[in-house]
Amino acid sequence: MKKTFVISCLALIALLFTGSDAFAKKKTSEEAAVRACIAKNIKATLDEDVDAYFQTFKPATEQEKKQTEAALKIVFERYDLSVTIDSYKLISIDGDSAVVEIKMTTKKIRGPEFKDNQIKQRNNLKKIDGKWYIVSSEILSVNLLNEEETADENKKLAVDPDEEAAIRACVEKNIQATQDEDFDAFWETCKPTSALVKKQTEAVMKILFKTYDLSYKLDSFKLTSYNGDSATVEIVLTTKKIRGPEFKNNQSKSEHYLKKIDGKWYIDNSKPLNVKYLD
Repeated sequence: MKKTFVISCLALIALLFTGSDAFAKKKTSEEAAVRACIAKNIKATLDEDVDAYFQTFKPATEQEKKQTEAALKIVFERYDLSVTIDSYKLISIDGDSAVVEIKMTTKKIRGPEFKDNQIKQRNNLKKIDGKWYIVSSEILSVNLLNEEETADENKKLAVDPDEEAAIRACVEKNIQATQDEDFDAFWETCKPTSALVKKQTEAVMKILFKTYDLSYKLDSFKLTSYNGDSATVEIVLTTKKIRGPEFKNNQSKSEHYLKKIDGKWYIDNSKPLNVKYLD
């Protein structure tokens, strides 16, 4: 999830040819309604208000709604975040469709390890029964903040080869369990937490498993930090659809944060770094 609120070139041409003040006012009103929808969506996220969120977002299917709701509840349970819109750009508005690009900065107020970030996101909106809704979003880029705090990529880490192998085995088991659609095996790789978080995560995963068959390939693995009982790894993963509705095959880079508890490694948290679409 650039500078100011603008009228598109096509809208400007139409305005010149019509010469109608009423037309101009109508366009301005629609643009304001689109922007208000985006603002309300961000506010609902800040307020951790799931009902208000779905007053601005119209999922394509009931399954998508359940999946989104479960994911939101997990985030709201684990974190308090601040979200600010740094820039807003109306790309197009044509009848009942609109496209908006925003940059927003997300920072942690409370919760487990989290990397503050700035996301560039494209939102597609539709006007349904006279009201604007976000119907889909696409992350265009992710920039992590406070990068100076991260370890030098060329720095050699003092880590026992057996420990690095155990960390990698945890990550690989997590990916394989997702591939096998085996939630119990997946959860064995996650840091122990509350029953509520487990239930919410299981709901999201089972919707994913029911909707798609996906293949996963670990393209690269790099241990970027280690201090005995915690570690950070950077992985590149290729995900492709085998079966299911519309899905963009992609190669994603992400970070996993791991903790060692009672001699065993667990994934504590994960954050996306970037996504490259393949098709």
